[in-house]
Amino acid sequence: MRCNFCGVEVDDNVLVCPLCHEKLDGYDSQKPALYPPKGVQPKKRRSHVSFTRLYWGIGIGVFLAAMGVNLGINPTVQWFWLVGLLIAYAYLLVQNTILSNSSIAVKVLLQCLLVVGLLFSFAAVFEQWDPKSQPSYYVTQYAMPLTLCISNIVMVIFTWIWARRHPVILVDCIFLLLLGFLPIILYGCRVIEILWPSLVSAVFSAISILLCFALGHRAIKEEAQKKFHM
Repeated sequence: MRCNFCGVEVDDNVLVCPLCHEKLDGYDSQKPALYPPKGVQPKKRRSHVSFTRLYWGIGIGVFLAAMGVNLGINPTVQWFWLVGLLIAYAYLLVQNTILSNSSIAVKVLLQCLLVVGLLFSFAAVFEQWDPKSQPSYYVTQYAMPLTLCISNIVMVIFTWIWARRHPVILVDCIFLLLLGFLPIILYGCRVIEILWPSLVSAVFSAISILLCFALGHRAIKEEAQKKFHM
């Protein structure tokens, strides 16, 4: 078959002339063309800046600005490290928790560890200002057990909502609730000196684990067998 416009010989199954890009006889507009129409250029993908690069670009700028202001006004009290800690925590909160595809148990556990680590970091910075205040002592005695208790409350709420649709969350919840016994273990090892926050965390964890078993002991058994290949 020949093109009616330029006379070049083309295959019978070609819909558009490869030379002049004109439609051939019997062209069906519903069929996709093998060659793009004349004068149409493929669109180029626009380059975009990823969230990580944009965030850290802004975050580093804010941190350097805070450091300049801090060292310029009062270099003895280095509060710019607190700004850096908050910037790092905000990134982990968004990237590894809100936008993450991990299970709710992993997200809650990660946030619990991040909050405890952030509190100890803040305590270390505050101890530079006033060594006699000993904020790390209060973080160990009160903040850490209560943070574990709050994370367990959040996990129990999500478990209560999603347990019927996603039974696997019951197994994850139980493993996370076991961390609530960590403060009472540290109290037994005399790392923690005040009993009641550790006791509250342990009692709440024990009650929550019993509620999980009451909510779906069969589902827990089945999911545990699947997860651990029992």
